[in-house]
Amino acid sequence: MVWMREKNVTENAENMPMKFVKKASTYVSAHCCLAVTIVFTILLVAVAILPLSPININYEAKFDRNINKESVTFVFDTYDPKPSLGRQSAIGEGNTALIRVDPVNYSSSTLTIGIKAKNSNVRLISVNAVVHSDGRDWCTAASLPAEAFHIQSRNGTIFFRAESQALSHFNWQIRQKSALKVGIVAVLAMLYLLIISRMTVFSRVRRGYFAASSVVTAGILMFLFYLWFGRTGLAASKFPYRTIISGLLVVVVLLVVLNNRARNFSASKRNLTCIVDYIFAAVFTVGQFVVYLKYYSHSNDEMAHLSYVAYERVHNQLVPKFEDIRIYRDAVNPTGHISLNDSVQFNQLGHPPLYYLIMSHMPGITNTGAEVTYHLGVLRCESFALGFVGILLCFYLGYTRIARIPLLHLLYALMIVSPPNLIFVMSGLNNDTLAFTCVTILVFGCIRFIERRYTLCTFLLIAIGAASTLLTKLTAGMIVGCIALLIVGYGLLREHARKAILRKEFACSLPIYILPIAYYATLIMRYGTVQPSYQKLALGEYLSGPFYTPITKRLDMSLSQYLVYYWTNFVHSWCAIPYASDIQRPTLTAFGLDSIAVTCVLLLPLVIIVCAKARLSKYIALGVAGTWIVMLYQFWSALKGFYRNGYAGAFQSRYYLCAISIFAFAIIALILQYFAKPADNDLCRDDRSLTGLGNWLCSVFAIMLIIDGYISSFLYHAPELTVFAG
Repeated sequence: MVWMREKNVTENAENMPMKFVKKASTYVSAHCCLAVTIVFTILLVAVAILPLSPININYEAKFDRNINKESVTFVFDTYDPKPSLGRQSAIGEGNTALIRVDPVNYSSSTLTIGIKAKNSNVRLISVNAVVHSDGRDWCTAASLPAEAFHIQSRNGTIFFRAESQALSHFNWQIRQKSALKVGIVAVLAMLYLLIISRMTVFSRVRRGYFAASSVVTAGILMFLFYLWFGRTGLAASKFPYRTIISGLLVVVVLLVVLNNRARNFSASKRNLTCIVDYIFAAVFTVGQFVVYLKYYSHSNDEMAHLSYVAYERVHNQLVPKFEDIRIYRDAVNPTGHISLNDSVQFNQLGHPPLYYLIMSHMPGITNTGAEVTYHLGVLRCESFALGFVGILLCFYLGYTRIARIPLLHLLYALMIVSPPNLIFVMSGLNNDTLAFTCVTILVFGCIRFIERRYTLCTFLLIAIGAASTLLTKLTAGMIVGCIALLIVGYGLLREHARKAILRKEFACSLPIYILPIAYYATLIMRYGTVQPSYQKLALGEYLSGPFYTPITKRLDMSLSQYLVYYWTNFVHSWCAIPYASDIQRPTLTAFGLDSIAVTCVLLLPLVIIVCAKARLSKYIALGVAGTWIVMLYQFWSALKGFYRNGYAGAFQSRYYLCAISIFAFAIIALILQYFAKPADNDLCRDDRSLTGLGNWLCSVFAIMLIIDGYISSFLYHAPELTVFAG
């Protein structure tokens, strides 16, 4: 019996570690979050305690008086393979001598500072080890006071030799405050948040979606980390661009989370979420305008547009005499007063007059005879207002036509306002602002026509949109002409909508078309063309201007080379602000992380031309096709101009921003066609929802639009702009 008891005691003793492990495992399983927190806390404490290799260390020796430049030398242990590495000459500035410490000298057991001085009374105040990078000091890692040095003088040089014990403690402090710890702590914090979020909030999310979302989140955090600790800062009094970027990203991420959660809300709350999305987009638009207006509202063509407005203010002509329109001296350097008798060159615009007539009768501009007085800031605000009406109309079309899936409304609104050139161009005087609104009016009318709402309102919207666009800008007029012909033609041929044009409502809208017809007929009779050309009206100035290049100075490109050149610059001008010469983006490509989302807004709609299935999708495809027909015509015109006149420009894609609502609807239709359930291709059906993959793609797309749009094209480059940094 005694033997049995001894055996049981022995077995129990042997099983105690296993029982402890099992109990610990059970406890950890029941308290996973606590266990993970404890583990990461231990790791953080270890990082805080353990010394790490220092990086980016400067030594600053401060003296009690100014020193001669390059008269100070720091001497460390002799480095056997190359002894000269242990001797570093300092840069003197005022009473401070500075060196960037070579890493081989970080663990030196000796430090001697020698200074050549005529006065032997020079005294050392302190030596500081400063973490320095990107042109600024981040923190003081350690400091050696004057008491830690022995002073010797020999041959006109004063030597300050650090005590061994003090230097050892100094080096230990530097390792304790190594900048590497910041990166390690950031990585540990990121991992901790990902693990905890996976165990709690996102426990039911599929592993693949969570992993992909984690990569995106890590990318955003790394971007913000580099923004704050890697980019040059600007004083808040100048422009707090880093705060604005961070705030924008936080708001958009929160909106994406809200919109993802809103799919489980009631119908009324989903509607409210959609309204919040459009309010954010509207505020975002106005915010961009305010920044551009205050700091950067200009373009190369604004002087020409301002001169045209001044001309119309004086002459008020429905069909201007384009040969008499000049660029006036004051418009080049605006002071608020233009004299039509003081011109510098021919005005090459040749645009239809509607925008300029409207602007010439706005508050902010007056005239006495040929003398025009104006307030440029007021005119810019009024010009922006003309375009902002079109943006609000785009939002209305999205809110009333897209299924009540809040995330789609956020994505649609951001696709409208994210292309960099849209708000930038609207912030100055430019007829593109009115063209945007006019084209959107036509799109509104076409949507009602597609919905078979053959009312007077429908035909008036189409007529007003088409006529006003043709009287604002010829390129935009060609776009609306192609779109209207394709959509109405398809409706008449395929859907037997012939009765629509036989209705009295259509007949009532016909007189509106007389205005553009009369305008272009007058131009043809007067100039023999629908748009007077620079070379025809001012040949001498044209030949000496930027639109003509002598044959000896022209670029030499084959047809294939020009094809690549044109379309590369065409897409580049869609992703970047065209007139911001301060912002150099030589590495920008169409499909880089800083541009791919905005590029997709331009190129993805092409997919719907061959993949459209639903009735509305087919009409949207016709709108996209009509826009691209004009793009191809522009390419053909630019090609002829390059080989005939040597002009290497004419590749601006901003001319097609007026059709951005069509592009946005096309992408929404594609998303609903491939990433929605039930998959019935109905754009407006409210009982639909996105698949898991659809939600993830739309969420990432929305975030990338903010980054690739306003942030990447302008805000991120604020330190490079002379208006801020200067």
